Amino acid sequence: MGGGRRSLLPNNFTDPEAGWIVSGRKDNRNLIQEWIDQKTAENAKFQYVWNLTSFEAVNPDTTDYLMGLFEPNHMQYEAERLKDKAGEPSLAQMTKKAIQILSKNPKGFFLLVEGGRIDHAHHEGNAANALHDTWPSPRPCRRHETCLTSPTPSSSPQPTIRMSSHSQATPNEATTSLLVPGLVKTDGLSLAKDNKTYTTLVYGNGPGYLEGPRPNLTQEDATNLLYKQQSAVPISSETHGGEDVAIYAHGAMAHLFHGVHEQHYIPHVMAYASCVGDYADDNDCAASLLTPSTPSTPTTSGVSSSAVSLLVILGQTLATVILKYLC
Repeated sequence: MGGGRRSLLPNNFTDPEAGWIVSGRKDNRNLIQEWIDQKTAENAKFQYVWNLTSFEAVNPDTTDYLMGLFEPNHMQYEAERLKDKAGEPSLAQMTKKAIQILSKNPKGFFLLVEGGRIDHAHHEGNAANALHDTWPSPRPCRRHETCLTSPTPSSSPQPTIRMSSHSQATPNEATTSLLVPGLVKTDGLSLAKDNKTYTTLVYGNGPGYLEGPRPNLTQEDATNLLYKQQSAVPISSETHGGEDVAIYAHGAMAHLFHGVHEQHYIPHVMAYASCVGDYADDNDCAASLLTPSTPSTPTTSGVSSSAVSLLVILGQTLATVILKYLC
């Protein structure tokens, strides 16, 4: 589920929301129709949806395969989502629906959830939209855990990983919460050495560079969704930072995340936790400790046999990996 319909439709095709498109596939294949034809031939229980109404009508109990493409290009920013004429579900809604469908598989599932528009907004120097897309991010995380634990009468806390792949070049004012875009306040508006206001978040580089003197911003300026934060270096797109970033984990195999790790270490932990790939025959991986006959009984490792799940948040791009594997 997500956006990008035009990448699956041929050139010169009528999009149900955008109308006539001329930036579709150069090979003129209609991959949406090919997927529909394939699932029909397999006599599968499937649905293809492209707007909020059809998405909400999907019954997880009678659907095994779901493709949802809600925009011809990128999904809307969270702050603009409710204004979309066709309507599109939130990240939390899509995550919940996916888990409801995938949880029916007795072998478990692997689910990747990404909210990449956070990163897009930062590259545009647009902190307001980036922060609006960041605010909802813990909600899908909490709902993952709720969805994964609620079907069983008793289960241990689901293992969760939160990590960042990169930071952004964003020096900030530590005395003011960055979750509230606007002007810095310390007993009234704070002024810089040029006796002008400044925002809670600025960028080290990006499109917000200004020629000449800085403007004296108002709160209305600074909280506008389209406002581009001031930057020190003029480039067309803000860049990532270079420092180490954090990773957080709890639950099964969470102890394997500690100190400093290279990023390629993360998928090895995921594979080890679920006993797949190179770790399929390992007797000490988390999933091998699960007992199918007692699906709600925690093992000595504290792992409930109901699920092994991992969640990964990649920097300013919200990328969530949920891994649930049943023996």
